[in-house]
Amino acid sequence: MSEYVIARTRGGLCNRIKCLISSQRIARKYSKELLLSWPVDEDCGCRFSDLFDNKIAEVSQEDSLRLSRERAYQVCDSWRLLTLPEENLGPKFSRAYVSREGNNIDFEYERIPLGVREDVLKYVRKLTPINDIIEKVGEFREKFDRASVSVNIRSWPGEDRSVFFNIRKLYKVLDREKAGSFFVVSDSAEVLGQIKKRYGARVLTYPRRTFPGDRKSREGIQDALIELLLLAENKSLKASYLSTFSEMAWWFGGCRARVEVIPITFSGRLSIFSERIKMAIKRSAEQGDKSAADRGDKNG
Repeated sequence: MSEYVIARTRGGLCNRIKCLISSQRIARKYSKELLLSWPVDEDCGCRFSDLFDNKIAEVSQEDSLRLSRERAYQVCDSWRLLTLPEENLGPKFSRAYVSREGNNIDFEYERIPLGVREDVLKYVRKLTPINDIIEKVGEFREKFDRASVSVNIRSWPGEDRSVFFNIRKLYKVLDREKAGSFFVVSDSAEVLGQIKKRYGARVLTYPRRTFPGDRKSREGIQDALIELLLLAENKSLKASYLSTFSEMAWWFGGCRARVEVIPITFSGRLSIFSERIKMAIKRSAEQGDKSAADRGDKNG
């Protein structure tokens, strides 16, 4: 019987936060102690303690791999917000991002059942940013008004997911907003420049110390957390498709923002459709294998 749950975080900032929250929920349910593995690498060049004041026992990435081979340790290394068995969402719940299990809540926003939402929020609210980050968020949010709109743009430069983004799709969304400023966070300086040229003084951006999308430096990740918390301040959120950054902005805002997901391209929809077909075929094959094994057990 395992006595510990290791949150083995990886990837970018919000993937890691989701892994931590999932691990905390699992540890609480099974009365385990939590250990955190938060490696500083090219995906996140910043320690957990450079971002949050929460005191969580940490282990190195090497130790987490070693300890995971021991029965006393259970590992959570998923980027998902994992559901618990008693939440019983069923295999057909997920729509935004279809998984093999089908019961994930990632990117589902207002569709997430209230009870599940409130339990996840308990852990989101417990995360306490360091004072410097809190102060910078407090200073900048004075620029917002009641009509301000948060806009998170993931153009995925240099990645396969860049097929999802087309700036004309974004313009159609923003052109409908006739009042209020746009607080814009993007992973691309080029995209930010185009938006500022089109919307002028309506566009607000946080004065980052490094370039947009910088993951490798401590300052870059700290500024990313500031931007994340500022996105959470407004009542309207324009979210990028399958962006955990957009998703966590909604969670940090207490799930109060009205979310509109920026439409993706036709090519993007085709790629998603293809992935869902592959997933369905794989799931069907696994079910067939299980049925055959069950019949074999009965005949034996």
